[in-house]
Amino acid sequence: MGPLAIRPRRYSTSFLGKYLNGYGSPKTTTVIPPGWSDWTGAGNAYAEFNYNLNENGRVVHYGGRSHRANYLTDVLARRATKFIDRAAVSRKRFVMEVATFAPHAPYTPAPRNAHD
Repeated sequence: MGPLAIRPRRYSTSFLGKYLNGYGSPKTTTVIPPGWSDWTGAGNAYAEFNYNLNENGRVVHYGGRSHRANYLTDVLARRATKFIDRAAVSRKRFVMEVATFAPHAPYTPAPRNAHD
């Protein structure tokens, strides 16, 4: 069941990560597909650093490896956690999809795991 079928049932819907091959390539788009109440979409972030996200219709750039907090999988996890926290406080039902780019090439580990 997709977001268009769920939203009329009073669910919040959240998508985070890789939406479709080619979405936003070569530049990040501000398009939000129908049915999503919260959107964090990326089109080309395979390297896990130095990428753009469409955050609810606003393009936000995240920098390179010198900013460890910009590791894409961690950014998506933090945003997902905040969405869940807001839903819990409001006691609103939700559906969430998190689609990371890991483990695609170039197989970039989180900085905390780079030397394991």
